[in-house]
Amino acid sequence: MNTILVELVNKDFDWNIVVNLIGACGVVLGAISGAYLYRKQKNTEWTEKSLQSVYAPLYMLVCGQESFRELLLDHEKNKFVNSPILSWEDNKKNEGVIHRNKFIEAFDKTNYGLASNKLLMLIGEYRVLVKLEEITPENHPDYDKITRRKVDVEIELVREIVREYQRLRQKLKIENDTPVEKFKIFE
Repeated sequence: MNTILVELVNKDFDWNIVVNLIGACGVVLGAISGAYLYRKQKNTEWTEKSLQSVYAPLYMLVCGQESFRELLLDHEKNKFVNSPILSWEDNKKNEGVIHRNKFIEAFDKTNYGLASNKLLMLIGEYRVLVKLEEITPENHPDYDKITRRKVDVEIELVREIVREYQRLRQKLKIENDTPVEKFKIFE
């Protein structure tokens, strides 16, 4: 090895080429690491915005609803699979604290650009089914079909909100002590 170096030095080897090559490799590696760090930072910002402006408000509604169900409703009659999104009205036929319209209002405030494709699909389908259920008379042959489909979409909607909320928190490495797990919505 030493003889090769001695021969290279004695034969007027151009060391500038080696120095320039090492410098060029450093520049390329620096550019790659800079692009990686920039992309990672932007991805983190997007995840934080998505969590804050889409999933956290919807998750809060789910938690409130499930607490209401657990504390004030007969659990056997009002299981999650039977009525995933509650529509409670007080004695004067006014909306209660928990109502389907609260979810619809929250959907209106959602930043759709930060929501998952599945959530967008479910919100769109849910809006159509709610309108269809409202305008279809109960004695219409398709009323039960519309209502069953609406309940199926509600189940998927709530589960998607909880799943994405938990996934985004895990992605941000935030402790996941989610109280919704105790409400048995995944059974």
